[in-house]
Amino acid sequence: MIPATAGFVKPFEMRLLIAAGIVFLTACGSAGSAGQPCPPRSADRAAAPTGCLAYSIAPDARSYPTGVSRISFTVTATNVSTQSCGGPSSLLCGGPSLTVVDAAGHAVWTRKPPVVACPMLIRLLQPGESMSAKVDWQAPNLSTGAYSVLSATGPDLGRSYFLVC
Repeated sequence: MIPATAGFVKPFEMRLLIAAGIVFLTACGSAGSAGQPCPPRSADRAAAPTGCLAYSIAPDARSYPTGVSRISFTVTATNVSTQSCGGPSSLLCGGPSLTVVDAAGHAVWTRKPPVVACPMLIRLLQPGESMSAKVDWQAPNLSTGAYSVLSATGPDLGRSYFLVC
């Protein structure tokens, strides 16, 4: 004979499961390493278009654990006009110049592109077409907190935020 409660969770057991689920979800989203809470991440700021191009910059993740050793940034230029537009040579030759700043506004890294011989070949971007460049950063031992990445020189790339916690 099968008991009447077979296959069903008793009310007390259900309350325990719900409480355990709430504790699990709360713990997963609120604490970083060493029990320190992760700070809030600011919303990214879009770049103002420069001529026919609009730029954006994004880290490869929105949060990193303390002790992260490498962070990659992708800088993208998109033709926002209705006609063909010459793509930026800075994304093809040497890459963009970038700065990473902490929450207090102090620069923790600045990348100046290497001086390279670059043929004067300009890639023509059609309306809506994009081109990107990836920059890898060997991150130092960053403290827990909020950081942002933006253009060090050149066109406005906007500002993108990431967390270390």
